[in-house]
Amino acid sequence: MDKIQFSQKTQEIRTKYNRIHKILFTYGVFLLIALFAIIKVYAILSSEKDETANENPLKVQKDIKIQEFINKVDLIQKQQTLTGSIALGQFQETKDYIESFNNLLYYKGFVIPRFFWISKTAPLQSIEYFNKGTYTVDELDILFKNIFIGSNKNTSQPPRNISFPLTKGIIEEFNLQCLFQSKISPLICNIFISTFLDEFFVHAIETDNDIFFTIINKLLKEKKYNEKGCKQLLYYTYYTEKENNTTERLLEQCHPSYKEKYRLFIDFSEVQKELFSKFISNKIYKDETINVYKLISFQQIINDDITNKIINIDRINGYFSFLQELLKRDKIGLFYKELTYFFNNYYLKKAIENIEITSKIANKTEIDIIAKQIITINNGNQLIGYMGLREQINKNILETELSLSQEDKENESYEQKIENLLLQIKDIEIKQKFLSGNNILIYGIRKIQNKINNSSLETKTISIPTKLRLEENKNTLTLKQIVLEGFNEISQTINKLIETQKRSFADLQKYIYQNSSLFGTVTPIKEEEVEIICKELSNTLTGQEVKICNNNKIDIDIFRKNKVITMTIIHTNFLLNKIDVSDEEAKKLLDEYLKDPDILSQMTYSKITKLEFVSFLQKTIAGFISFIPKDDGSFEGSSNTIIIIERIKKYLGIQVNDIVEKNDKILIDFTITGIPFLGYYNIQENKITPIYFKEANTTKTPVAIKNIALTLSDEGKPFLNLFLLQPLEIIKQYSPEEYLIYQKFISEKY
Repeated sequence: MDKIQFSQKTQEIRTKYNRIHKILFTYGVFLLIALFAIIKVYAILSSEKDETANENPLKVQKDIKIQEFINKVDLIQKQQTLTGSIALGQFQETKDYIESFNNLLYYKGFVIPRFFWISKTAPLQSIEYFNKGTYTVDELDILFKNIFIGSNKNTSQPPRNISFPLTKGIIEEFNLQCLFQSKISPLICNIFISTFLDEFFVHAIETDNDIFFTIINKLLKEKKYNEKGCKQLLYYTYYTEKENNTTERLLEQCHPSYKEKYRLFIDFSEVQKELFSKFISNKIYKDETINVYKLISFQQIINDDITNKIINIDRINGYFSFLQELLKRDKIGLFYKELTYFFNNYYLKKAIENIEITSKIANKTEIDIIAKQIITINNGNQLIGYMGLREQINKNILETELSLSQEDKENESYEQKIENLLLQIKDIEIKQKFLSGNNILIYGIRKIQNKINNSSLETKTISIPTKLRLEENKNTLTLKQIVLEGFNEISQTINKLIETQKRSFADLQKYIYQNSSLFGTVTPIKEEEVEIICKELSNTLTGQEVKICNNNKIDIDIFRKNKVITMTIIHTNFLLNKIDVSDEEAKKLLDEYLKDPDILSQMTYSKITKLEFVSFLQKTIAGFISFIPKDDGSFEGSSNTIIIIERIKKYLGIQVNDIVEKNDKILIDFTITGIPFLGYYNIQENKITPIYFKEANTTKTPVAIKNIALTLSDEGKPFLNLFLLQPLEIIKQYSPEEYLIYQKFISEKY
């Protein structure tokens, strides 16, 4: 009995001991960890409070910047006067007025331009009223003066946001090790993640992009962080103003609205850069609001010029080019078409008719061009493919009250008039045409019937590539220049007639027809003439052996560095087509030698005649034999070359493909938007001029681009920015003939 009682007491002791052991050694560990976590969190929070209390300047400044930025982003939600998508520029609202600069917003339904200031008491109707089509021109004028002219003349580029430096790597800076390890305490990890998401967008994280995007990608995959992560990623784009393909891919994990906002902001930023340069491209955007903002903001710039009695032809031409593209693609609404018609026909037209303004411009032709462009946009352009503004606006209001002249109303589209005049050209199949003011450039094929040989009555059609430059004056076309490819002598004869005699275009057509025999027959030139030229070639090329010489091919064995190379010259009756060599190594050398535009510019049909053929070939072969190529993969290391490379990198943002300094000339090989260029660098003026299309015809020879110089300086930046964005559009504007040559080459190449 005593033994049983003892056993029961022992069992009770053991049970109590097991309970105590379980509490202390099982749950106690977790209690200790929890206590440690609380102490750790308290230490972190205390540390942050201490930093604030001690007024750590960097942290204080960072907190202020974050709050300012968030307030700016939330601006639209906090006020009701302006609505829209992007309010990251300057904004001020008082009880009396509203002021905005560099924001994409609406006021009473109208897209506001870059500069916007308006009194709250201004008696303006909403866009719904104007859309009804019952307004008057006076009401439109008041609206234009209040909303679209603006009085804010701040032209300085807004400062970029400050990016705060990281003192460590991103993971260490924000204590994010827990993201990649087992989370002992999710509470602590969540605090670190929340701090990171709140603050990362103001840090200079571009130096650590791979890790940054890995972190963001991981967080976006977790539902609880997705929405905040997407929002802060958008803030990152807003704050840094940087387009990043990886950012766009990350936003694929977010609601579609985030990617739309991202794309809208990137497009808006691109337009802002153009507006700051005061030169716009004709690029059209998917979002209509961006297109309207770009249009009315540039109208504001032109109106600013008018107020200051300035007419900037290049600026206005850029405006018309963009407007035509808008109309062609129908990317603006009816109200903004009516507003644009009003601006063009009242403000702009009135300005060019003002003698006080236009007298400052020496070339009256430029003023006439602007007037014609206004008429063209009013009436439409069938060549380009858009309906004129006059056919789309409310004519009863705008035409009646603007009191346009009868001459303007009845004047047919300038392009349509040119089309009718070009019907005179019956012997040329027109392939391309380009209008610049009253000048017309035409590329086409002239077909001439000629005898098969001198004794035969049978004829054969010869197709001759032809270029014409015409001038329209008082409904008459005048021929200013002609190039008949492959027939230099007759081209020179006709151009001499143009210079010395006033001949109508019809007279010159008749002259070509009557003298078609000058083009020669289809049969090759006489054998004795071929023999004479080949003999002269053999006698001239001392030390070289002419292996084959006939009326379409010449093979010459030349000796370069103890090696025999066969050079083949393809020609048509000694009109040069192509130069080639026998092996790959020699071809590379020849290509490098022929990079000099002074050599290649001669290798066109219009430059080499039979009489010049031998001397040209002699110079080309001699130059190639003595040519010394530079070392592969390196630039010549003169101090000039190094300075130029750095300057090009600074102002053009590109690495040159090649640079050669020879005979006090510096030739640069560079590429912009995939287009290869050559240019001579003027080190005294820091200009690249002249510049060339590196390859722009069937012989792959350079073509000099007229009227364009790239000035590598701060003053030249506005033009450089436009050229870097759309070089072909700039070349089309300043050097239309060379633009068409290049377009023709590209179309034939591909």
